[in-house]
Amino acid sequence: NRDPRPSSVSEVLHKLAAKHAAAAIKKPLTAILEKQGQRGESSGGAEIAVNLIQATTTNSTNPVAALCLDITNAFPTVNRTHVLTETYSHPSLSACFKLVAWSYHSPSPLWLLDSGSVVARLSSSQGVKQGCVFGSKLYNLASLSLLRNTTAAHPTAKPVCIADDSAFLLKPASIIPTLDTAVKEAAKWPHNWVDLDP
Repeated sequence: NRDPRPSSVSEVLHKLAAKHAAAAIKKPLTAILEKQGQRGESSGGAEIAVNLIQATTTNSTNPVAALCLDITNAFPTVNRTHVLTETYSHPSLSACFKLVAWSYHSPSPLWLLDSGSVVARLSSSQGVKQGCVFGSKLYNLASLSLLRNTTAAHPTAKPVCIADDSAFLLKPASIIPTLDTAVKEAAKWPHNWVDLDP
């Protein structure tokens, strides 16, 4: 390769350790997420979600609507304190706690390079990290509070989610109150905005 991509030993070792820890928590994580309708870590999750939404919303004997929400820039803007609080609230995920703490308890340095020279150093203290083995897993855990609190307020709304794309299957008359609750829950996360999918 003429243009080798630089990497440090610590990055390689961290990724290997993270993959090992992620494998150890796969089953309990999937169970935790699926219980709340989050299929972001499920095998075949997207297909299951689409089929469930299609089958439910096309049932002519029992009309159901799908309220679809998308969190804008969800992964880089989710509140890290919220991510860690939600993650640590599940003891069955303890195999990843130390690596998650090492990766996310303090701001991450970001280096801006120009022609190989460092021209600026920034600090990232929000969101999950791009390329991190735990990134999507941590975001999906963080999303549980929105799902849990929205369905607690509206028990007939059934969440079906893939990461930051959330759908609530519900009676058409429940759309506005459920939307109101979901937007208020998402607003508790600093820097996030909710878009309605058409």
